[in-house]
Amino acid sequence: MSVTDSASMSRTNPGSRPISPTTRRVLRAVAGLVAAIALFSTAGIAYIIGVVVATGCFIGCTDPDPIAGIPILMAAVALLALALAALWWGFFNRHWSRVWRALGILGAVLTVVLVALVSSAW
Repeated sequence: MSVTDSASMSRTNPGSRPISPTTRRVLRAVAGLVAAIALFSTAGIAYIIGVVVATGCFIGCTDPDPIAGIPILMAAVALLALALAALWWGFFNRHWSRVWRALGILGAVLTVVLVALVSSAW
């Protein structure tokens, strides 16, 4: 047994096979989808709570509280951006500088839209 053979045997478990690239891609896609679904649902719940708090209307209307509602809406936008990043990681996994730039622009646009929607409800 040579030195390279003993070194390669110590790194792997006997009888185990390495994960193929196709299996690795499928597992990454499934993990990205699960993370995105969890983040999208959390972002939706945060958006509903933020709108209810900011406008003061759920079943009956009370005084609006935009000071508390806008940060919740911004958190919903951040969760949406993270969900999109999870999808990108799951399926593409490259060019992260472009992804963060696009998510930053998308987050800024969505924040402006959400603030406009909440302020128009008054």
